[in-house]
Amino acid sequence: MIKKIFLTIALLTTLLLSQFTNQQTPSSFFTLYEQNRQEQIPNYISLDFILTANYLFKQQSIKPIEKELYEKFGVLAKGLRENILKSYKPKEKEALAYVLVLNRLLDSNTSGAIPQEAQSLAEQEWVLIDSHQGITASPINKVAIDYSQFVVRGKYTQSAELKSYFRALKYMSYMPFMVNAHPATAITPQIVKEQRANALTIANALKPMPKLYKEIEASIYLLGGKGDDLSLARIIDQNSSQISEQLNALEQYPQISERIIDTRLIKAIDIPKASLALKLLPSRFSPDSYIFSSLTYPNVGEIEKTKDRLSSFIDGKWVRGYPTIEDISAVLVSQYPKEQHYKGYKESIKKLQKEITCPKDHLYGYDFAIYKTLLEQNKSNSFKGYYTQSRYILNLYQKQSYAGGLKSLFFDERTKAVMESNMSEVLELLIAEDKLLPNSKDFVEILTKLKELDKKQNKFNKKEIKFLNNLDNRFKAILEEKDSPISVDIHTNPSDGKILYETLDNPIVKMIGEGRGAFYNHREEILGERR
Repeated sequence: MIKKIFLTIALLTTLLLSQFTNQQTPSSFFTLYEQNRQEQIPNYISLDFILTANYLFKQQSIKPIEKELYEKFGVLAKGLRENILKSYKPKEKEALAYVLVLNRLLDSNTSGAIPQEAQSLAEQEWVLIDSHQGITASPINKVAIDYSQFVVRGKYTQSAELKSYFRALKYMSYMPFMVNAHPATAITPQIVKEQRANALTIANALKPMPKLYKEIEASIYLLGGKGDDLSLARIIDQNSSQISEQLNALEQYPQISERIIDTRLIKAIDIPKASLALKLLPSRFSPDSYIFSSLTYPNVGEIEKTKDRLSSFIDGKWVRGYPTIEDISAVLVSQYPKEQHYKGYKESIKKLQKEITCPKDHLYGYDFAIYKTLLEQNKSNSFKGYYTQSRYILNLYQKQSYAGGLKSLFFDERTKAVMESNMSEVLELLIAEDKLLPNSKDFVEILTKLKELDKKQNKFNKKEIKFLNNLDNRFKAILEEKDSPISVDIHTNPSDGKILYETLDNPIVKMIGEGRGAFYNHREEILGERR
């Protein structure tokens, strides 16, 4: 009798809630799979669903790392301030102002006497950061800065602490102390001289905190990989007048330029040297940003056919002002986008194919290996969706290129379930990546089970069918959130004042055989403001 009542409730719920067709989209992957349970439709387990669950797990696992980093940032900022004030001289006002801004971004207690000249300079810088002023010269560092980069976005809008974390890390990784003068960056020899001295003052204030700095750097390396700029720690106890010469001798120039550059005044080959900078916490090198930077003007030239959506009018000619996510496909598996008809594009692709590697000792390195595997398997939509999700949660650490489950009320009597085929290689990479994260044992066990099931070519026993039809609840028992639409900025074109975004809307629903599954719904767009 009780079972009949439950089944009647299930039937009524099905009639009321049945709503998803191939043309309609649920609010999340999990919503669709719960609906399958309500309607007793077998699950089609898409790779996109597994990738989405993994993205949510990774985002969740990063939270405690970032919380610990936030606390360490506060200790670092306070220590730098105290160490500079111990022997402060008026000529160090810019170095002190830099540190005062960092403390304010972290809401650190900065009580006590502060020299007025440094306080005034810090206030000028703060106004530009807090108002997201756009591109203008930094009062402290004397270099053109895109202050719209300080617009807090993504998951970092969720709390005051996360907002502070975002802006503080952006400040430490984006504000440069320039090493070389060049007309194209409007950096004069005098500015270089001043910035060398400021950088050295901050570096020497860092000297008493080597363990703290090393711990911070190690955590950020796990999230984003190697730095693409030079760390201030490199110049501790150096002679200020010899810093530029010594750093240039290393020839460790950034592969991605974040600088605002007048391309009329410089050859493309000279941009890395002109962009060389010291930073408190260098921006991380990301292969995708390097690809985007290498495949836009001035590294790629004029259009050879009619202009397209990526064309931009710069320096009196139509050039490739924007990249596209499909440029990654071109480099990794030679699948070219239609917007390829620009001078030097294919030559640059060949060069990049020799240069791009995927070191598997940090999260972003694993992600890039996953992108390559997905593309090799012709899973372009899965690549675009997972790329957008991965970039969304790790975007703060990357340089931007310029140019818990509840049991169902219903009896689940589904006797079939379907899995997308050929997932083992991607699952193996996800498992290896997740093992880098804390508290990953339970999630890795699910992925390992899915890897075993992938080998069975959809010939499952009753227990395995039950596992697949309940996979969403297994994921929800671990995850704190469901998926939702996201958008991430990946490239800025200062000439047009526009930004390239990768966006994921609500997932697409498809019936495949007897199973129903959810898939990524990706689009790429160029917008006029940062959001």
